[in-house]
Parts: sequence; structure tokens; C-alpha cells
Amino acid sequence: MNGVLETGMEPGAMIPLPPGSDIRFADTPDTKDFSPFAKHILHAIAAGIPGLTYEALTGDLSETTYSSIRAGRIEAKRHIEALQHGVIVYQFCRPVWRRFITML
Repeated sequence: MNGVLETGMEPGAMIPLPPGSDIRFADTPDTKDFSPFAKHILHAIAAGIPGLTYEALTGDLSETTYSSIRAGRIEAKRHIEALQHGVIVYQFCRPVWRRFITML
């Protein structure tokens, strides 16, 4: 065995070990740079969705002013309402209504 586990470890697995053996996990590197990386990824996601701001996606208002967040929210709300009307009303409600009327 040479100190190496020959079976796979899975969540909830009960693996018997020989007496006196222990399990050691690898040391993970420090993640101090993860926050800027995650923020960058969230900015990219928000940029890829039309009408969605980073602040609306994450709720992070740390880098905004009152007037900029208000303008962003008004624009986002307008876009979401148009999307709801275009998708929910035209692609769901109208076909359901037509089917309901034809079944009467």
C-alpha cells in the first residue's frame, strides 16, 4: 500500500483503515486574491446580460453613489418589465388563453 489509499474517496464513504494510519489532506494555498477574481467574474456576467447591472446582480453598493444606483435601477426595472411582458404575456399567457378559449 505504501501509504497510498488504493480506493476512491467519495462523500459518505466508510473506508476502513489499517490500525495506526491517518489521513492527511493537502495544504491549500491562501485565497486572498479570490475576492478580486470573483468580483471580476461577476462584472463579466452582469455585462453579458442586457439591462442587468453588477449592483443589481450582487447587491454590492460599495462603489456607487445614490444618483448612479437610482439611474441604474430605473433602467434595469424598465428592461425587466419589458422582458416580463414580452416573455410571460406573449409566450405563456396568450397561448394558454387561446387554448382555454378553444376548449370552451
